[in-house]
Amino acid sequence: AIFQVFPKIDKIKGEVFNMGGGALNTLSVLELVARIKKGKPSSSWKVSFSDPRPGDQQIYVSNIEKARELLDWRPLIRLEEGLQGLRHWIHENRSILEKLRVPKDPSRQRSPLSMST
Repeated sequence: AIFQVFPKIDKIKGEVFNMGGGALNTLSVLELVARIKKGKPSSSWKVSFSDPRPGDQQIYVSNIEKARELLDWRPLIRLEEGLQGLRHWIHENRSILEKLRVPKDPSRQRSPLSMST
């Protein structure tokens, strides 16, 4: 999308665009989990639910019409291709992700984003 912005920068500067899959590429979190874990042993996956937090969106679909009209942009990467890339990235970066793992008692570990004073 960024490469489509440069030639039109004078016309679209200051504009805000939603980028995403749009209405034709919607997916629930449960569908996403099922597709990510495809081919993995189900015993290694634990899915849990909790009440929504204040401000959580229960449904969200990116409206990409403005990007389509002004930038002639549309999503190019299909879901399965994107998930394959995500799986590959996770596999290649497992050591980084392990450092971010939440302990069983989250009160005993500081957030990786917190700063010491």
